[in-house]
Amino acid sequence: MKRIPPLRYIATSILVGLSLAASQAFAGLQPLQIRIFVHQDVKESVEYIDYNYMSHWAKAMKNISGRDVTFEYITEANAITTMNYKNDNLEVPVEELKTHYLQYDFAHPVEGDEFLQKGLLLTRYSINDDVGGVAYDYGKVGIASLVSYSFPAHELGHLFGATHENSKAGWCDTYMVPRRNSFKAQCYGFSEANERVIGERLDNRP
Repeated sequence: MKRIPPLRYIATSILVGLSLAASQAFAGLQPLQIRIFVHQDVKESVEYIDYNYMSHWAKAMKNISGRDVTFEYITEANAITTMNYKNDNLEVPVEELKTHYLQYDFAHPVEGDEFLQKGLLLTRYSINDDVGGVAYDYGKVGIASLVSYSFPAHELGHLFGATHENSKAGWCDTYMVPRRNSFKAQCYGFSEANERVIGERLDNRP
């Protein structure tokens, strides 16, 4: 067996130690807990939604924060999964969803840091002729239609601090572009600027 030179051995040991330390640190991080409310007008199965709409976002967030992502799919939540989300005034459905969500959360509490817990209503149709989803930056809840595979990721991005202004990434469209460019590919990820914003905010959480 070839002997590793002392300096190289020390460097290798340091790298292994740092890797183990990082793994241990990540292991203690609380996961991102996302409640997905599936509106009654949605025809796709939960399995289809998870694979095509949510898994790529979960992977992107794991890469940014080192945190696992858990999805709780809720198909029957009365006021939420049956609410009328169509409106030209975007504040109306968001505020209604927020009210219903807080009531649901009070009745079905989960442990953990509240900042890491978000709610997203998935709908079959857009909110109006121009808008496929809505969420406030660093808000608690959002609405996203399944018209595009990136809409849920876009609205969840807002809930964790990502913005349209930081969306540029060059050759492809990231999650947070306000409008898709049909001549560009879809990145299925965040820009470096939005990754920094999300990462810095999540670094301060348990």
